[in-house]
Amino acid sequence: MMYLKIYFWIILCIVLAGIIQACIYPSGDISWLLQTTGSLLHGGRYGYDFFETNPPLILYLYIPPVIFNQFFSAFIVASFKIYIFMLAIGMFFICNITLKKIFIPQNNNIRYVLLITIIFTFLLLPAGDLGQREHLMAMLGLPYFFLAILRAERQTVRKSLAYIIGIISGIGFSIKPYFFMAPCLIEIYLIIKNKKLFFWFRPEILAVILVVIIYCISIIIFTPDYLTVMLPLVNDLYLRGLPYSLWQMCFSLPVFAWLLLMSSCLMGKDHQPYWQFDCILLLSATGFLLVFIVQRALWYYHWIPYLIISTLLLVKILVCNYLNQDKAQFRIILQTTVACITLVGFSWIAFSFTSYKNLVQAFSTESYINTTRALVTKYAAGGTIYFLYPFVSGAYPVVDYAPVRSASRFPGLIFLPGLTQLLDIPENKHVVSKTLREKTMDTQCRDTGFL
Repeated sequence: MMYLKIYFWIILCIVLAGIIQACIYPSGDISWLLQTTGSLLHGGRYGYDFFETNPPLILYLYIPPVIFNQFFSAFIVASFKIYIFMLAIGMFFICNITLKKIFIPQNNNIRYVLLITIIFTFLLLPAGDLGQREHLMAMLGLPYFFLAILRAERQTVRKSLAYIIGIISGIGFSIKPYFFMAPCLIEIYLIIKNKKLFFWFRPEILAVILVVIIYCISIIIFTPDYLTVMLPLVNDLYLRGLPYSLWQMCFSLPVFAWLLLMSSCLMGKDHQPYWQFDCILLLSATGFLLVFIVQRALWYYHWIPYLIISTLLLVKILVCNYLNQDKAQFRIILQTTVACITLVGFSWIAFSFTSYKNLVQAFSTESYINTTRALVTKYAAGGTIYFLYPFVSGAYPVVDYAPVRSASRFPGLIFLPGLTQLLDIPENKHVVSKTLREKTMDTQCRDTGFL
């Protein structure tokens, strides 16, 4: 009977997520990356046919829905969302395997609630950012964190499972170099806890290292232009033009959420069962908070890995406190209160605000995407369009829902803030002139039908 209830809530989350995703537009980043992946498959090159700041792994991960779309003439957005749902469900089952070993059968109730929470955070929490780089990394990396809990508890794990989790997690963490902050914190903790310098020499870590080596070789062989053309532009212009300083990021909302999360965990250090679960997830959340800070932008999808990990941790604390309610200690009551405030005040508000914004964008006839979609359908149907807009959301996902093609090689005027900072530095004038020349060629020589 309990299994039926759990499956009911899991299926309900999947169905509800499917309905929401059928109604809302995908993120502009996702639409741009899908178009860039198509260009890459047709022989396109970094810095010539498209100017994308991310390393190529995210393009590799987007290849399956793009190929499916090309072979079966399916709607690219629908193909992509089905692909992400399949990945999420696959990661859900792998997480369940590790959770079965973490929680003893007498505490299956904790595992059941966590399974519902996992499917919720995988499919509902991202809202319009479903399939973003951070979202993919969080899904692919979560089995590694559960495996690390087993390592901290010195439980035995099948080598085959460890290698599989290592390969999957290695792919997830390699999407952006920043993402390795979280697993590095975990490995440092495990080395200190076990007092073994080479404790990292385990099947899953060896698999992660192998994935990274193969990925680096693939960049050199298949996309060398990313290293020689794109990476210098990213360092000289894109990173220089990020909107916030590290100091400003340290006073952002996620930092205060993390302080409450840490307080809630430390309050229960003496009475919470499965302390290693709390410790590993708290370290993971800390690593993802650092990832959020160093990226120097207050975008919702940058916060998704932290939200997923912190939601799982807070739900586990609340369930354990509920099961221990006969021990009505002041500390348990205080911890429960702080956990509820953190969960509702940050995770739910962030999710609710983003979902509302996505729904308004989809259903309001006055939203930017809908008005632009109607405009280009009326005046440029069957032709090409070119958007002069600061952000990627200006042109995408309009091109996915209107009978037009985008002529731009740039996701937006992403290099403009960095360019303005370099104008007065003589030794950087060659960077400025080259970028402006490429942008000018973009509008003049790429069959722009409608500007």
